[in-house]
Amino acid sequence: MHCVKTYRVKLKKIDYFKGIHKYQTVLIIAISISVFTGILPSIISSDWGWFSRSGAILVIFGLYIIWLDYESDLNDNLDILLSGFNKHLVENTEEDEASIERIEANVSDKFNEVRKATKNRFQNIEFLIVAIGTLIWGYGDLINKFSGQSC
Repeated sequence: MHCVKTYRVKLKKIDYFKGIHKYQTVLIIAISISVFTGILPSIISSDWGWFSRSGAILVIFGLYIIWLDYESDLNDNLDILLSGFNKHLVENTEEDEASIERIEANVSDKFNEVRKATKNRFQNIEFLIVAIGTLIWGYGDLINKFSGQSC
């Protein structure tokens, strides 16, 4: 019975990793909301200072994402999966010790590739959010000058 619970937990973790792309979707939606909450009031009031303010909110949101450290959570979950796999391999395989070590090394290498890809993905997302937010914050109010509107 304990093994069944263990495998259910492992399957939940695997489903969690299948849902990693949801973070990117959530971030895109949050960025869009942040930008549109600045654009709409700016158009209505003809004052693009509101758009500039939305950049400040976007920067705060980007820093919040960095602070949440999703990457660390994913790495912790990968470690749990890897240790569970290694334990399962040792307990349920009739291979010799050298074969088991070779399999563990191969799987560990694949997990490290996932870690690297995840780290790059999150660094890119974090950088883009903060960079775009900073540009909007610093230059968003200049749209008035380019559009010919004056406040």
